[in-house]
Amino acid sequence: ERFPCLNLIIEAGKQGGLSTTIVNGANEEAVKLYLQNKISFNDIHKAIANSLDSVCGGKIDGLDSLLETDKKSRGYVRKLFGE
Repeated sequence: ERFPCLNLIIEAGKQGGLSTTIVNGANEEAVKLYLQNKISFNDIHKAIANSLDSVCGGKIDGLDSLLETDKKSRGYVRKLFGE
């Protein structure tokens, strides 16, 4: 696959709810770690995929649920890579 993260994003969009928030938070945190030379480029996909599988999603119940899910997703990525 040339763009493996794209399929994850499309799948998150189909799932709906907080899935896209999980993808966004995981992606932003993984890219941050990549730019700091702490993870490889391919680890970005790993971060997003594992976050989608591990961070509890559900439906959007307002701004608080979005912010909390974003925080959990980012935290999961940091923990995944020992940060």
